[in-house]
Formats: sequence, structure tokens, C-alpha cells
Amino acid sequence: MERPDIIFIVLDTQRADRLGCYGYQRDITPNLDEFARQSVVFEQAIAPAQWTIPSHASMFTGLYPTVHQLTQSSQSLHPDLPHLAEILQAAGYETVGFCNNPLVGVLN
Repeated sequence: MERPDIIFIVLDTQRADRLGCYGYQRDITPNLDEFARQSVVFEQAIAPAQWTIPSHASMFTGLYPTVHQLTQSSQSLHPDLPHLAEILQAAGYETVGFCNNPLVGVLN
């Protein structure tokens, strides 16, 4: 069985109620809406923390902030914590990441 491609898009502070794929009536996100029609879209995702750093660390590790302990932009993930790219690589995927958020960039 062939593995599916995985594209994990994270838009910091994007409101779901302003995306067509979530029912917004104005056509302001046509490319993302088209991509969503062919993809898995999460309907009830809830952030594990109130801001970027711990929330992103949780998305990439699958751990709650109380476990990964990353709560400040001056911190980095502990090197012993497995993260999504490592897990996918172990499963035979090639991985790449693009980020223009300086707060998340410090997590690498």
C-alpha cells in the first residue's frame, strides 16, 4: 500500500470562521478552500494552550504543554522528545518544513 502524501499547514491566528471551507460566504480564500476540498479538514480542533509557542510544540509532539514544558519563546524542545518530522522519517517519509514565524522558528 502506498503511503499518502502529508501536507501539514498551520496558520497562526487564522480564524476558521473566515475561511470558505468552514462556511464563510465571502470568497477570500479560494486556493485554500480548493485544497481543503481534496484534503482532511479538522472540524473540532482545540488549541492546547492560549498562544503560539506551547500550541505549536503540542502539534509537533502530540504532547500537552504540561508534558513538553515549552512555554516561552526563549526555550527549545528537549532533544529527547520525538516530534512529527522524526516520526514520519522513521515511517519512511521524506520531510521538509517551511516557516516564516520567528516564534516557531526557534523550536528547531
